[in-house]
Amino acid sequence: MSYREVLREIEHRGLSVELFGPDLWVQGDRTCMDPEFVARLRAAKPDLIHHLRQVELHGPGFPLTPLQHARLRTGDPGAAGGHVYHEIEGCWDVDRLQEALAAVVDAHSGLRSRFSATGRQITEIRGCRTRISRLDLRAHGTREQTRIRGELREERVHRTLPVDRAPLLAVEVTVLADDRMVLHVSHDGLVMDGASMFLFFRAWWQEYAQHGRTRTAPPEELLYEEYVAALEEACERAPARRAREYWLARIDGLAPAPRLPLRAGPLPAGPPRFSQRRARLDREAWAALKERAADAGLTVTVVLLAAYAQTLARWGAGARFTLGATVPHRPPVHPRIRHAIGQYSDLLLVEAEVDRSLTFAERARLLHARLREDLAHRDHSGVLVLRELARRAGAPAALMPYAFCSAVEQDGGADGSALELFGPEVHTVSQSPQTWLTAFAMEQHGALVVQLDGIDALFPEGLLDALALGYQALLRELTDRLAWQRTLLSELPDPGLPGHGTRPS
Repeated sequence: MSYREVLREIEHRGLSVELFGPDLWVQGDRTCMDPEFVARLRAAKPDLIHHLRQVELHGPGFPLTPLQHARLRTGDPGAAGGHVYHEIEGCWDVDRLQEALAAVVDAHSGLRSRFSATGRQITEIRGCRTRISRLDLRAHGTREQTRIRGELREERVHRTLPVDRAPLLAVEVTVLADDRMVLHVSHDGLVMDGASMFLFFRAWWQEYAQHGRTRTAPPEELLYEEYVAALEEACERAPARRAREYWLARIDGLAPAPRLPLRAGPLPAGPPRFSQRRARLDREAWAALKERAADAGLTVTVVLLAAYAQTLARWGAGARFTLGATVPHRPPVHPRIRHAIGQYSDLLLVEAEVDRSLTFAERARLLHARLREDLAHRDHSGVLVLRELARRAGAPAALMPYAFCSAVEQDGGADGSALELFGPEVHTVSQSPQTWLTAFAMEQHGALVVQLDGIDALFPEGLLDALALGYQALLRELTDRLAWQRTLLSELPDPGLPGHGTRPS
């Protein structure tokens, strides 16, 4: 048993432990200290003493991952926090819904992190509950319900959850009729990545659906603190050193961010407001695109990324630029790592080059080769690369506000269909700090959905709509084998938008 598990057992038994000179002092009801517990305590004693000394030096808790650190400390108090909001329609037993939610939060310590002013995270052991509030609108007419729902959406879409309180989740239910409700779910990117979002909704639904049934004891999940400790230990090993040398050698030649046209004039006051567009392929078209990718020896994620880069270039990004890609980072540190719910991802900087003299297949293969090499050196976080770039070239050069994230072909057995286990999702939007436009690709009910969340106020009117339509048109065209051998693909015509803007200060 690890010292972290012993600490958790101490909490559960209502005891406390602290340093007493070179020894430990366990306080509390002695009837809770049976011989087996004392034996576990003695076995973990050296590690417990080391841990408590670290707490004296650095404060309680454990370090943040590089991605968590970047999202928590954006350097801009008015910046948007990492936040995803969902509205789902259906009808549920709300008490049962809350019990199921509590079971998921209890099982996954990554969901119980809160963040201190000293830049550390602390896992809450007890009393970590999300109360599902209810708003009953059954007495209101349809028009009034619609108005109130609109106000609630506007308030909740851009909310910022307090990071010093766990869990970083907010759940509400609006009752519209005896058989019709709306489930409002908010979660923070500090404690849940894209793949974990699917796993979270699936686990929540399973707990809800199996309520009252006799079940075997759940498997022991990975403690998030142990995951972070494993990452820190890996930083001292040879692969991490090689990865650092690889990225340091590339920094000075790293391509800039895309230079899409930006709106002239000052930005609206207050935090940025994100809205969502979608590019979709139905089951048949998505199956055809996956087949084309396999024929070319490429992953479908690379194809989606290559097409996205070409779309950005078409709308003014330039021929060579760098995107921020959020990629899963789940090394085999625990048997249940693929099923763990938390922030298990990292930033990878991806250079894209759109050479119009090459066919799409050739461009995609070049991107695939570059991406494979970059992923082979992923042990040095892209967050650390950007810090070094800022040191060498200044903070503006290190701003990479265009992101691409793919949850396609990921392990864990859940995809975007999990978002609709409780009912149809009728509205969703995400926002990320220091990001202007994010593409998030997922499979849902056998089809492809790419969510494009962007800040409308930054861009000329109509640009994000045109870009989303152009991306969808390009993906549809790529379902045809012949399109892969063309140098120019049709996409949508340029709407005559203004030229490159300047980045807002």
